[in-house]
Amino acid sequence: MSITITRKEACELIRTYIGKTNLPEGEDLAKIVFAVNNDMQVRDFMLGLPEYYDTQQVIDFLCHMSNETSIKEDAPFVTVGAAIAYEGGNMEQFYKHVGYIATHTPNYSLNQMLMRVAASGFPRDMLTKMRKELAAKVMQVCYADEAHVITAEEEPTQTQDKE
Repeated sequence: MSITITRKEACELIRTYIGKTNLPEGEDLAKIVFAVNNDMQVRDFMLGLPEYYDTQQVIDFLCHMSNETSIKEDAPFVTVGAAIAYEGGNMEQFYKHVGYIATHTPNYSLNQMLMRVAASGFPRDMLTKMRKELAAKVMQVCYADEAHVITAEEEPTQTQDKE
């Protein structure tokens, strides 16, 4: 199946499922998975969701998405969940998430950054502040007037191991 979606459409699709009991499946699931694995801005959009939605609803969405995707394609969802766990002080959950990604997708850059953050003892509130600042910038990019069509990369995506 060939997927065509813009950043804005992907972000809007994600937003339609936050806080809902019916979660993505079928074509919507495929579009979201494709978008977050092929466009860092859409992945970073998910990092900002706690600014606009109840954190538990965001976590529920991320858990559903990670459970419904294959290993490696689940990296964006699990890693965003790790960032939320770190900010909330849930270090047991944080380490489960980053450990899983380190095992299955060791080259995933956001996960590598989060592991360095934890190893350095970076304050949770500073990560929250940085995420909030990033969220505003990502919103501007994702909701820009010109439509950015997401395409599959010729090179392996950052969720794939390099051979």
